Amino acid sequence: MFNRSYFLVDMIGFATALAILCGDVFRSRFKAAYTKYFRILLLCLCLLFVMDALSEAFDGREGSSVTTVLFFVDTAYYVLQITYCWVWLLFVICWLNGGNKFSRSTGVLLAVPFAVEILLVLTNDATGWVFTLDAANEYHRGSAYLLNLLPYVFYIGATLLLGMYSYFHAPDENAKRRAAMVCAYLFLPVCGALVEAFHSGTVWTWPFAVLSLLLIYMNIQQEHITDEKLRSVELETKLAESRMAIMLSQIQPHFLYNALAAIKQLCDEDPQAAKHATSEFADFLRGNMGSLTQTRPISFEMELAHTKNYLTLEQYRFQNRLHIVYDIQPTLFRLPTLTLQPIVENAVRYGVTKREEGGTVTIMTREELDRYRVIVKDDGAGFDPYATKDDGRTHIGIDNVKDRLAKIVGGTLEIVSIPGVGTTATITIPKEGNL
Repeated sequence: MFNRSYFLVDMIGFATALAILCGDVFRSRFKAAYTKYFRILLLCLCLLFVMDALSEAFDGREGSSVTTVLFFVDTAYYVLQITYCWVWLLFVICWLNGGNKFSRSTGVLLAVPFAVEILLVLTNDATGWVFTLDAANEYHRGSAYLLNLLPYVFYIGATLLLGMYSYFHAPDENAKRRAAMVCAYLFLPVCGALVEAFHSGTVWTWPFAVLSLLLIYMNIQQEHITDEKLRSVELETKLAESRMAIMLSQIQPHFLYNALAAIKQLCDEDPQAAKHATSEFADFLRGNMGSLTQTRPISFEMELAHTKNYLTLEQYRFQNRLHIVYDIQPTLFRLPTLTLQPIVENAVRYGVTKREEGGTVTIMTREELDRYRVIVKDDGAGFDPYATKDDGRTHIGIDNVKDRLAKIVGGTLEIVSIPGVGTTATITIPKEGNL
């Protein structure tokens, strides 16, 4: 006889399982190693609720066609529920191992009870061991129903033992907490199954299983948020190290010696120019030191001002061999600190000053529909930007600049160099999110 409240519970359970499944699929918050198991569990629950509702809708109705439908529905129900128990254990193993996969032999061993139950269910039409349908198409438990429960007992017991073992042998508090949760989340559906085993006609197992998966979903979301915070801290640390590395690469001894030597010479030849050069040198050092505490993108004007300080010092040194052209159009955008200056320094050190007659460095900015471009061109000797120099370093922070551009503003750096012709470096910065 149709039970409306029974049917309503099935539909609520179906809707809840489907909502969690859709939320998981679209947000993709879980680690890949156990994502597939969690989604299979939710899919099994959705189908179980549908089969249970169909069984309730047709139960007790007469007719050969009804008998066929009911037999198919009840068979599918048993296949789905043993699949759920098997996949549940696989999910638990992956979850407790922090997302690591298990061996093939372990998977085969855990599949044995599943195969036994499937065999019992698929041969039930001939044996009637699992369930039977009477003349009125009413469901009854089969003669070997208790034997049919053994695979379920295996999976439940294995989960409980695994959870307890993991709890007492946990390497850290996180692992211990996860193991305790496995045991706790197992409690609700097990209690529901025990009630159903001794009181046929009640529905408790799968609604409680949905509640259990909902709690797991919330817990893993929280783990995901915590992991994101840890990754954010780690990224900040790496960026700090990156800023330190590029600052050290900029203030190399030979540059300090050359700049001071040029200032010393100006002291004899042009004291006023030496005064200006000293001020530019102080501003240059201040800009580099300030980069160590700068965690966010800076305005292009600030980066350009720092680059001009550097170029002024180099012009004191190289005189008429170094010419600078500024073709600046848009300036209202931001970029990581010490992004432009290392590129310009490459153009000076490995470009124009490698030619006896010197050359010109041109700095341009352009605005496009969805991006800004900063272009540094020189007509120098040309060079391989990834070649390792005698000091064991790549050209002043090229890799460093590319890495920080990508991580901080989603930008890119492209360098094209032709020996004997010159070099063009193009920094591209997306407009989206760049204020």
